[in-house]
Amino acid sequence: MKKIFLFLLVLGVVFSSSAFEGEESVFKLNNGLTVILRETHNVPMIAMVAWVKAGSLTEGPKTGSGLSHYFEHMLFKGTKKRGPGEIPQIIHKAGGSDMNAYTSFEKTVYHYTVLSEYKDTGLDVLSDMLRNSVFDKEEAQKEQKVIFKEINMKDDDPDSQIYWTLMETSYKVFPYYIPVIGYTELFAKLTNEDVATYYETMYSPSNVIVSFVGDFDTEQMKKDVERYFGEWERKTIGPVSLPKEPVQMAPRYVKIESAVNIPKMMMGYHTVSINDPDLYALDCLSNILGGGKSSRLYKRIIEKDKLAYQIFSSSWTPKYPGLFMVKAIFDDEKYTSLKFAILDEINKFKYEKVTKEELDEVKNLVKAYSVYSKEDIMSQAESLAESFVNVGSLDFDNKYLEGISNVTPDDIIRVARKYLGYNNLSIVHTIPKTEKIAQTFKSDNKITKKSEVEKIVLDNGITLLLKEDKKLPMISVNAGFNGGVIVEDENNNGISNLLSKMIISSSKKYSKEKMLDIQRKTGSSIKASSGNNTIFVNMKCLKENFSLIWDAYVDVMFNNRFDKVEFEKEVEIIKASIKQQLEDINFVNGELYRKEMFKGHPYEMDKTGTLESIEKINSLVLKDFINKIITPSNMTIAIIGDFDISKMKNTVIKDLNKLTGPDFKFKTVLSPQKIKGESIIVKKMPDKKQSVVRLAFEGADNNNEDRFVLSVISNIMSGLGSRLFEELRSKHSLAYSVYGFPFAGKDVGTFVYYIATTSEKRDFAIKMLHSEINKIKKDFVSDDELERSKNKIIGSLAGDMQSTLGVCEDIVLNEIYGMGYDFTEKYIKKIKAITKQDVKKIANKYFNENYKVIVVEP
Repeated sequence: MKKIFLFLLVLGVVFSSSAFEGEESVFKLNNGLTVILRETHNVPMIAMVAWVKAGSLTEGPKTGSGLSHYFEHMLFKGTKKRGPGEIPQIIHKAGGSDMNAYTSFEKTVYHYTVLSEYKDTGLDVLSDMLRNSVFDKEEAQKEQKVIFKEINMKDDDPDSQIYWTLMETSYKVFPYYIPVIGYTELFAKLTNEDVATYYETMYSPSNVIVSFVGDFDTEQMKKDVERYFGEWERKTIGPVSLPKEPVQMAPRYVKIESAVNIPKMMMGYHTVSINDPDLYALDCLSNILGGGKSSRLYKRIIEKDKLAYQIFSSSWTPKYPGLFMVKAIFDDEKYTSLKFAILDEINKFKYEKVTKEELDEVKNLVKAYSVYSKEDIMSQAESLAESFVNVGSLDFDNKYLEGISNVTPDDIIRVARKYLGYNNLSIVHTIPKTEKIAQTFKSDNKITKKSEVEKIVLDNGITLLLKEDKKLPMISVNAGFNGGVIVEDENNNGISNLLSKMIISSSKKYSKEKMLDIQRKTGSSIKASSGNNTIFVNMKCLKENFSLIWDAYVDVMFNNRFDKVEFEKEVEIIKASIKQQLEDINFVNGELYRKEMFKGHPYEMDKTGTLESIEKINSLVLKDFINKIITPSNMTIAIIGDFDISKMKNTVIKDLNKLTGPDFKFKTVLSPQKIKGESIIVKKMPDKKQSVVRLAFEGADNNNEDRFVLSVISNIMSGLGSRLFEELRSKHSLAYSVYGFPFAGKDVGTFVYYIATTSEKRDFAIKMLHSEINKIKKDFVSDDELERSKNKIIGSLAGDMQSTLGVCEDIVLNEIYGMGYDFTEKYIKKIKAITKQDVKKIANKYFNENYKVIVVEP
């Protein structure tokens, strides 16, 4: 399609966005054929379009056979007076180079352009195809083979697969779920009689619109059209009866394995048809949400949070009610974070008005593309035909431009609330084909079997974990160290985070430029991160490049050398980040939570540090810290991927054994002060609009098995369809976001309920939150809730385990925490064994009268 169509497909419409210059005319021949003409002399060409109202929705008892699509292929194959191959040759000779056809749910469209001097040739061929096509058996057999291949291509195409799975998930009755191209087995059963019957009914002049735009005289063109099409005999066409799609009453989720290298996700909400005035606000919403690099999703998901590689949204409003869709491509370990980030951005439209700048940008784009569309006569011809078919007039373009220009911020809030609701949502999640982890749970095989992981403790104290995984020709490595906030104090708070930024910059053997160059050339990556308890340095590379990147990976950790300029630059970046954090109401609330719940414990500090603590860290202080933390006795390293384990041992043990450093010493950490009674802490941020609340209880630490039950409770209370979501958000509209989550640290834990609401609803929201907490303390949860929660935990873990780097991090973390690299299988057994009695008992144990309410509000 041309530019205007591509752009407006994003907006959900397939017309150009304003009326064309000059006048259009529409009339009918006596046989019922609708004719649309637009005279323009910009180029000496004529666009010719035949729009047959025959698509996959009109196939009646042959629905699903792809009969309409079959005609798309066959009408160019020959007529009573033109043999196979002649039609394309004739049109090419008439100056046509864009002869083509396409089929959709409601129509089959044939189109080409010809030089205006060959007007009669173009009209004659188009009329002949529609009236006199013959379905030559030999040509039909050839084309059937082509269509079989096309169906296979559709099935093989991951984008097509996820799209049609979304359609099948969203539509249970209305036949939008049936692929236009049809199903192989139904297409194979089509007979010559089926083809002849369909041709004699659907290919009637009263069921066709012809549209001509270009270099002709309108009055003469009317006579010419009458001459070529006037004798086409009208045929009887029966009414098309289509079922109405029932209202979707609950969210739907489908996860499929596919031949993809990277996961994909599509989300769909039922919305409106092309005739519904709500389409204008939905189109604006879609464009603001995910219509390019300036959209909200791109800025947050791609640029800020880096949760996906591609993301966009579209509002599809065809002849019958369509879908509002979001599609993303991402790494699967980010699925949950990505999904909730998207839902969070969508939900913002329900409570916060879009800015004038955002709305004006959409309106200006529509106006601009309305101008661009006028250059293309084929786009004009198709647009005029579609306008007439769908809305019964030729002025939809003006109406569309007017409708977009009249959209207000309140309109967007209204349609967001009306259509983008939880129960109206369908999600399809496509992942690469792997061994089905979910099945291994049922058969009691292990995600990480002892026999699969070989653990070696080297003489210098390094713990080495090796595991073969030959699914893909790649290798992942993760080195973990005790570190993070737990080893910091108020004078060097943020030093672990600073270490993670600086350690991968350069080494004695590899300058910064060389380090970046080797990663670019090999497609490898070396990254570092820090948290509350650990510092990770990981690497990912193709199998064949391991030897090229391994030396740099080890050298950058143990022979790190960063210059003063780089250090000062990173310090300034971190200070700027701290300043930005302090503008974030969620961060400020989290900061209060840490200080109130972890007084006297390192966890009261944020991993980024403070402006004061970062100022105290110079390059010498950082180098001394690196020497104490990045030392063999404090190192656990996992290597997983496509290699022979015996050969890998020979390669890496030799290099790791050479490493030296001081013994790591863990400092004593004091326990935080105990909470007594209820405390309410309120902080004002006058420039904010929302109120953020954390209701925090003491919880279980990492060595306490109560944490398993608290995780189950978290999933019962949180997420789409959960108690908090349904009661506080869906039913009472008290919160933009609401959930509960446990934190299990070293020797200390908490359980926190989070609410993002408004000041006027804050007290009632907290009251309702207490009500839901009391319910889980008083009554047993249902079997269904318990099973869903367990499966969600196990499924999330399974998702993490799809990535070799995810497995690396998991087994390294388990080793550092002293639980053993195979703890994950024990964890799964613990989760499976939890009963509703356990849930009630643990809820009563922790959700007591001792808690803190932390509020930040305007």
